[in-house]
Amino acid sequence: MTEQIELIDPIPPVRQDYSIYEVSTGNIIAALNAIDEVERDANVQEGQGWVAGHYDPALWYVAQGLVVAYPPRPQEWMTFNYETGLWVDARGAAELVDERARLLDALTSKVIALRNGFITDIPGQEMIYLRKEQEGIAYLALPEEPEDLTMFPLLAAEVGITAPTAFQVATIWVQLSAMWLSAAAQLEQFRLGMAAQIEAAGTFEDLAIIEAQLSG
Repeated sequence: MTEQIELIDPIPPVRQDYSIYEVSTGNIIAALNAIDEVERDANVQEGQGWVAGHYDPALWYVAQGLVVAYPPRPQEWMTFNYETGLWVDARGAAELVDERARLLDALTSKVIALRNGFITDIPGQEMIYLRKEQEGIAYLALPEEPEDLTMFPLLAAEVGITAPTAFQVATIWVQLSAMWLSAAAQLEQFRLGMAAQIEAAGTFEDLAIIEAQLSG
């Protein structure tokens, strides 16, 4: 009688997930899937440690051998201090210069947007506005209306569009010019004043206050 031997398939080894971290900081730097301790230890370099399991390095770090969740970051530019377990402002003088430059650009954009509420922003339009003002003032200074508008080509172009008569168009131009001059003076005072504050700001907190004013 022949003895029957039942063959049993060998149990495949179970691979284990690990997270590799920097011992000096606790920052998780890599994920590892190893079949045994030998493979695991072969992939852990000097100055590194491991913890069992896979942890997202954006959410977790290692402190004293324990996996700890990062606290919420108050601002995107903040740096995590692994010794204190807190987000800190580690920006220096170079970053302060960059932040000033960024706010000066933001100031320029805001002033441009405000100015465009009063004028049409197309190339050469400023020159046309100046010429309209000159024609309007010159026309209104005449002792009597001229027989034709040969000397006032821009006035002639707008009669019947902006207003029915040359006198009305000239009056509108001069009034708008006065309104624009008043608005321009206020905008220039705002621009120069804010620029001076930005240049004088010595801390990121000061610049944050200025940025809030620009956003308001």
